[in-house]
Amino acid sequence: MPRICICARQFYLCLIVYRSGNPYILAHQPATAPAAAPATESGLAGFPLRTCVGCRVTAHQSELVRFVLDQTGGISAVAPDPKRRATGRGAWVHGQPACVTQAITRRAFHRALRAGKELDISRVAAFFAEAWDT
Repeated sequence: MPRICICARQFYLCLIVYRSGNPYILAHQPATAPAAAPATESGLAGFPLRTCVGCRVTAHQSELVRFVLDQTGGISAVAPDPKRRATGRGAWVHGQPACVTQAITRRAFHRALRAGKELDISRVAAFFAEAWDT
């Protein structure tokens, strides 16, 4: 009686049938991850989605605050863009203290805005200070 075995080796799926103790490979194909659900199934189709640089969670654009690179006066600084109209690259972050502190400690603003080593991030905390005090 043939014995059927399915194995996963080196990212390949194999269907092996053993006849008289000898293995016969019936199917051999690369293993693929299941496809992610389309945006229409998740209910997010048609809305601008952005990723928070702090927690790396994708959310609606309206749930995040945009920050841009401001290079006036020869000093590179992160400036809030609450109207989302400033030109250039933007870094999006939730208005929660955990997301903001995680983005600052991970230097996520530097990467997202493609800024150099010197970057003034004092305006980020100043922007949220009023909301966090209440």
